[in-house]
Amino acid sequence: MDIPRLVKGLGGLLSKKEDPELWQAYTAWVNPLLRRNFPSLGVPEIMDLEEAPMLEENVREWEMKLRREERREGRQEGRQEGLVEGMQKVLLRQMGLRFGRLPQVVRRQVEQIASVKELEELSKKVLGAKSFREMGLG
Repeated sequence: MDIPRLVKGLGGLLSKKEDPELWQAYTAWVNPLLRRNFPSLGVPEIMDLEEAPMLEENVREWEMKLRREERREGRQEGRQEGLVEGMQKVLLRQMGLRFGRLPQVVRRQVEQIASVKELEELSKKVLGAKSFREMGLG
């Protein structure tokens, strides 16, 4: 969407001073169009379409920032998931060394834990626990 070119082209056809009602109708049409095309950016109401080129710059900046933030959050979630999976594997290995063969129900319980804090607590408990029950599992 090339908003500045559109506004400039219509600016030659429309005159805010000569036909304020037509200008207002055009503004009323463009505002929802912008919000539909950029829903996650919270496009503000345009008071005057002469501000549209500046708004387009802002929208492009917001869009780039939003994409960077989404990528950063995606990487962070991926790291978190990797950390949880690694901790689950280590805990299962520790429990296997401590107690021998793990019942399937215990393995599933550990694999369903998504909290780093909870996995850390269980990894501390495994060192002194005499059973899965003492660890709160099984």
